Amino acid sequence: MSNEGKIKHKELLTFSNLTNLDWHFVNLEKTITDTNGLSRTRSTKLNDLLTPKEFAKKYTDPKTGEEKPKPIYGVDDRGNYLGDEVALAEMRQRAGIAMEYLEKWEDKKNEEGSFLGEWEVIYAADNYKIVSEYLDSVHAINGTEADYPDRNDLKDNEKAIQKLQMVIKGI
Repeated sequence: MSNEGKIKHKELLTFSNLTNLDWHFVNLEKTITDTNGLSRTRSTKLNDLLTPKEFAKKYTDPKTGEEKPKPIYGVDDRGNYLGDEVALAEMRQRAGIAMEYLEKWEDKKNEEGSFLGEWEVIYAADNYKIVSEYLDSVHAINGTEADYPDRNDLKDNEKAIQKLQMVIKGI
């Protein structure tokens, strides 16, 4: 951000480009506990989050019952992780501008991407989560669920959008 509090063109372009990544899988908790039981403060700065290991679903291992991360980038059709190089290439394919600024800044010879170390991610969601949280807040304000689409309707986006349009128009 510039000294005047305005977002620069390259920052806006980068943030728009970052929407192509699946952020709803990124853990944004303020503290994390590692496998040894040690807790530490977690960084949510863009430069720290733009790594393949951060974009991972959590799943429970059926053999051990232990919760483990499952990467979403760099995975073949069978679910096998192909490595960080492949995952980074896929992330570059989806968010090339942002990843290019990250690489420039990590190079330490170029400060062009330094804003990635200044900006923090505070919320991550997919379309389902955004719409369901919106509906929950509307229900809480109005105290009724009768006129609004229920959570099951959200699986059919077209049906949910039609219901929301009717609510907005007051039909």
